[in-house]
Amino acid sequence: MTEGDRSRPGRGPRATLARGNPCGMTATTATRPRLALAIAACALIACGGASTKRETTPVATAGRTRTVREPINPKAAKEFEGAMRALRVGGPEAQDTARARLRAAVEADPSLWEAWYDLGVIAYKEGDDDTAADAFSRALRLKPNHTPALLARAEAYRRSGRRKEAR
Repeated sequence: MTEGDRSRPGRGPRATLARGNPCGMTATTATRPRLALAIAACALIACGGASTKRETTPVATAGRTRTVREPINPKAAKEFEGAMRALRVGGPEAQDTARARLRAAVEADPSLWEAWYDLGVIAYKEGDDDTAADAFSRALRLKPNHTPALLARAEAYRRSGRRKEAR
């Protein structure tokens, strides 16, 4: 305890005891174990993991029905991963390599909405708004509620001057 703490009323160990906290813990230090326990519980729940089994029939969950898609074509998955690797590594030809690999992926498996979305992102970055809007639309046909694709398509429409379609 410093000299300044002794001079102020309500400070120091005796004041802590008087306030009813015999351990001398402040409100912040008293809640740290609870916070750590809550974080650990959330981490355990999050790490519970999702099932790796893919189903091919509609699944009913809590009154909603969602359709689980067919397994991805292995060739399409390989091309998609190669495109993502090219984008992560970067370099002067990264966009061109990624675009070619993504096109190969959608040729092998046209239901791969992620590849359509990424093709739209690449086209948008290069300023080709019509191609980007088309790719985002194809992704949205496969996954209608994908918010980033909805927003990106609207922005591509806006940039290309098609404001009515952007709404």
